[in-house]
Amino acid sequence: ISQQEISAIEVCGLSAQSYMLALPSGSVALEPGDYEVSSEDMPGWLVASEGALTIALDITITDALRREGTARELINRIQNLRKDSGFEVTDKINVLIDGGGFSQEIADSLASFSDYICAQTLALSISMSDSMEDASEVEWGEGAIRIKVKRSNTNN
Repeated sequence: ISQQEISAIEVCGLSAQSYMLALPSGSVALEPGDYEVSSEDMPGWLVASEGALTIALDITITDALRREGTARELINRIQNLRKDSGFEVTDKINVLIDGGGFSQEIADSLASFSDYICAQTLALSISMSDSMEDASEVEWGEGAIRIKVKRSNTNN
């Protein structure tokens, strides 16, 4: 039944009145003790109810959302490295990432969001690399990745 009908049934129940439910075989009187209205989480959805209001939120993590989340995590790690390195807010940088066991996840994110990451971190370039010297190890999920942030010679 529709949310509107559920709300009408709840209103009748609160006022101790019966509700006439129209069915193809005929109407049925629902008395307040004949039913219970409840909400349950559906797989992939988060449901909350308060009074006559019920909200359902799709919490499925799609590949696109996962890539965007990875991009945002990269931005956070790069910005922290910029700060720890003492760079000025306006300094342009170049970024190299050794993703280790997370290389595919990071490469997928860079394929979709490298321009966004560069814009947010003032990076002129961001790329994957397997061999880096002087890279910083940062936490990543249940492990770590290595990121090298280098001030660009062309800071304009």
